[in-house]
Amino acid sequence: MSNAMSLRVPEYLYDQAKALAAQEGVSLNQYVMLALAEKVAREEALGHLKARLFQYLDEWLAAQQTSYTSLYRR
Repeated sequence: MSNAMSLRVPEYLYDQAKALAAQEGVSLNQYVMLALAEKVAREEALGHLKARLFQYLDEWLAAQQTSYTSLYRR
């Protein structure tokens, strides 16, 4: 399951992450893994939302162009 990764972080960030992991009752490894998974999931969701938004905008703009064209034909 696992791939090992060495990560260098500033001491203050290490201390904060270690304290937060302890508050949540998980290991530092589990805490960092969850934080990374949340960030990756958020970025994937944002990518999907952007794609849907641009698709909607393209469709809306095409519809607007069609409606403007029909106005000029009158």
